[in-house]
Amino acid sequence: MKDYNKLLQARVDKKFNNVLIATTVVASIASVILFVADLPIIYGVLNLMTALIMFVFSIIADKIPTSYKIIGMIFVTSVISIASYVGGAFTSAFITLLALSNVIAVLFLRRKQSIFISFASIGLMLSLCAYSVITNGNEDLLDPVLTWGLQIVAYILFVVVLQISVYATKRYLMENIEALENAVSHSEKLAYFDQLTGLPNANKFEKDVVLRIENQKRNGFIVLVNLKSLRSINSTLGQDFGDQALKSSAEIIDSLKLRNTIVARVSSSEFAIWVDHINEAGLQLMISDMMKKIKEKSFDVKKKLEFYVSYADFVYGTDSFVSCLQKATLTLAYVKDHNILEHTGYKEDMDLELRRKELLKDLVVIALENREFTLHYQEKYDLRTNQVIGVEALARWHHKELGYVSPIEFIPIIESLNMSKAFGECVIEQTCKDYKMLKMKYNNDITISVNISPSHIIDESIVETILDTLKVYGVPYQKYIVEITEDIMIEGIDKVIPIVNALRKMKVKISLDDFGTGYSSLNYLTQLSLDELKIDKSFVDQIGSNNGIEYLLENIIRLSKQFELDLIAEGVETIDQLHALDDLGCYHIQGYYYSKPEALY
Repeated sequence: MKDYNKLLQARVDKKFNNVLIATTVVASIASVILFVADLPIIYGVLNLMTALIMFVFSIIADKIPTSYKIIGMIFVTSVISIASYVGGAFTSAFITLLALSNVIAVLFLRRKQSIFISFASIGLMLSLCAYSVITNGNEDLLDPVLTWGLQIVAYILFVVVLQISVYATKRYLMENIEALENAVSHSEKLAYFDQLTGLPNANKFEKDVVLRIENQKRNGFIVLVNLKSLRSINSTLGQDFGDQALKSSAEIIDSLKLRNTIVARVSSSEFAIWVDHINEAGLQLMISDMMKKIKEKSFDVKKKLEFYVSYADFVYGTDSFVSCLQKATLTLAYVKDHNILEHTGYKEDMDLELRRKELLKDLVVIALENREFTLHYQEKYDLRTNQVIGVEALARWHHKELGYVSPIEFIPIIESLNMSKAFGECVIEQTCKDYKMLKMKYNNDITISVNISPSHIIDESIVETILDTLKVYGVPYQKYIVEITEDIMIEGIDKVIPIVNALRKMKVKISLDDFGTGYSSLNYLTQLSLDELKIDKSFVDQIGSNNGIEYLLENIIRLSKQFELDLIAEGVETIDQLHALDDLGCYHIQGYYYSKPEALY
């Protein structure tokens, strides 16, 4: 257990000067009383000298250790008690003052010191007993011996009880103080440290960086490192792997903890680093080395970890911690939006772009309420018959002031605003409304594909929404294709399977879009009941430039045949791509080579 006596002494030390002054006054009054009582002058002089000593102590109190002050006060009370007894007029005061000296010793001195004082006071009692017996003369000795014997026994009992009770009380208090300190320490750990990695959290990071800035008054950088797709990692590989990835990354980042760095985990997937005593070129080298070490570390899994890294410079006297962190955070938002996997520093034009994004958030809400989004349809061709076999509905938005706004901009905003369900329901309804006109434009066998967002496809009401809307507008279930992407893994495959099965039971077709872009594509073929695969444009773009791409496409085509799935290559833009796919046996084509998305009316 900690020794808290110093703590107690420090607490009383601030007020002890008042105690010294009070002791001086008491000693002065006692000396006056002794003089007036016509007792031997030596007693009054002794008390007066004691008062003067305490007065001097009070003047130089700040230079005297607390323990010396306490011992001095005990000395005063003891002297006064002796004088009061020897003087013969203050026997009760003698016992009281002697007891007071013990109380002071036990309360404020260390236990060994207080026990010594207690034994000394008992010895004083015995000495005074002997003095009393000797000065008793020829009188009967029985009375003073009995009287003193009772007083000594009572005093010893008082001292023992005082020592035991005060020590027990002290110990109880100290245990509670220690428990409280442990609780405070634990609370502080919860408040300032991340439980998974052991790194400081956002609160501690700010506190430490602000202190560093105030002390060193120099420029620096704030670096943010964000683990990409943590939710997807947790969903597909399990949270244990996600936690291990974070802990391993934290160890490497924390290994940079030199005198010029402060490292923290500031959110579930994000780390922050403060760096000073470095220029921007040195910072970039440090970040590159750090990311190389993280990526090289083996996590014994199939998925390669990717990170977004942003940084912003701090200029002392111009920036604040908050403004610098805002710049780094803004930069991180920018690199996430653009999927930039290289470390990126803050630039002012990023702010303009993100301001536009904030503006679009407000406008998207209004556009959805006012049904400003329209649908364009892109044709799907069969190379064998050279006929259109279906169309895919693609949302478009033309704002009266901003002009054409790309889906690359507004679709992520709709997702971030949790409006995917409302948007998806509008698209479903509009495609069903357009079905009759699409039949008139193409043929009765035309199919309509609509892309459903991951957050919408897991909504249980989507089955009823699709089936009811198809029924209202007379669209055959088998002519409607719901396209889903591998991002559904973020939401959880277990939630998607029953919804997909319910739709397929009613003959609605299910297509897996962007097939092959994720490591788990093959896993889908065994878990999901599908009708169609769509080869991602990124594979088609590599035809003619990547010797291995045709081998990969051959295997995808072979898989589609083995699982009896329709196969469509999207993003076909050149005649060479078209011929290569035809030679490989992929006959369904979608892309700019044949048609761009066009409005129906």
